Amino acid sequence: MKLTIKKFNVATLQSLLEYALVVLVILECRSVYSYTVGKNYPFGSLITVILVGLFFLIFSKKEMKKINSKFFIAAILLLLYLLFYAICSGTDTNQIVKLFNRFGFILLLFTYYWAYCIRTETVMRLLKKYVDVMFLLAIISLFMWVSCTLMGLVKPSGNVWISWGETHAIKSYYNIYYETQNALLLGKSIIRNTGIFTEAPMYSLHLIIAFSLEFFLFKRKSKLIVLAITIITTVSTTGIILLVIFIGLKEIIKIFSVNYQKMKVVDLIRIVIIPVAAILMAVTVISLLTAKLGRTSGMTRMDDYTAGFLVWKQHLFVGAGYGDNGRVEQYMGNFRSNNRGFSNSLMIILMEGGICFGLVYLIPIIKCFWTSIKKKKEALFCITILWVFLLVSTLFPHQILMLTFLAFGYAQFITTKL
Repeated sequence: MKLTIKKFNVATLQSLLEYALVVLVILECRSVYSYTVGKNYPFGSLITVILVGLFFLIFSKKEMKKINSKFFIAAILLLLYLLFYAICSGTDTNQIVKLFNRFGFILLLFTYYWAYCIRTETVMRLLKKYVDVMFLLAIISLFMWVSCTLMGLVKPSGNVWISWGETHAIKSYYNIYYETQNALLLGKSIIRNTGIFTEAPMYSLHLIIAFSLEFFLFKRKSKLIVLAITIITTVSTTGIILLVIFIGLKEIIKIFSVNYQKMKVVDLIRIVIIPVAAILMAVTVISLLTAKLGRTSGMTRMDDYTAGFLVWKQHLFVGAGYGDNGRVEQYMGNFRSNNRGFSNSLMIILMEGGICFGLVYLIPIIKCFWTSIKKKKEALFCITILWVFLLVSTLFPHQILMLTFLAFGYAQFITTKL
């Protein structure tokens, strides 16, 4: 009886820690709370504490005995590689501490926990928690966006100052919903649904990841519908483009699953309509991209790649040093005025770390592709493609959300079961 209670308590504690971990990873990645002036919420430190707790919970488990030695060898190799990069790039001492905290500690702890999840076939459990939390945030933001922003039934409770781009004030609704951005839609200015995040693309980042996990792994229609509607209300071009691609992909897959010997009228209609719909979707995506590149935001994105490349080519192998991306401003176009914010992760990584630090990202991505092809994991293949797309289109290079994906790739080097 005592043994049963003990197992129940450990399992419950582990599940609660996983929920807390997921919530903190979401909040750490571009939430308003992370950029509120005068506040310094220790999301990173709390994530570290939870990962250490999970490490000690699973370290002595029999499933990890064969993994432990491989993990410590891999950890030593990664730490030595990071030290080599830090020395060669001339990274500032303070930034070296941040580098090793993120990539030499948090990344390794996440790698170890992912290895445990892969070994025990519980990967889905953690991913499902992420989707469930984002689904709850989507429900709240939709309700607040309709009732507060569109209908004005509830007035703002006050203003909050955030240091995102330029320091500025945003409207707060009891700190569970914020109005941070406007968008021009059909010639009219509307307030975008940004939930608790600093801007629409950052909210869309989380939503599209949750949608893709639900789409490929769990397939719960109610959650897919809510997440899709929420993505549309962000008016984020990247999110909407990916949403259109996902829907098109789903319908195209259905064509290949049709048994032509037992074909029904509905199947015949689908075969005729879907290619036409696919063409229309392609035109829609191209139109959205063209419109985006024609607007100032689109021009800014292209300028980011140009300016980033000009900085990177000065230090192709080791970059300018971890955290050193300030010099890119001198290469930005004059049309940007005071808008000096960056818009993608790829060029930040290459500017700061060149090819040397870029390999820290590239190796786990290649491993995920290799595993997906070798073991015929279609979901892993598609989600990896999505992650690469987000890497080149969204700014979250050193956020812990990014590290979770990298860690999943590295975990596949120390355990072969997947």
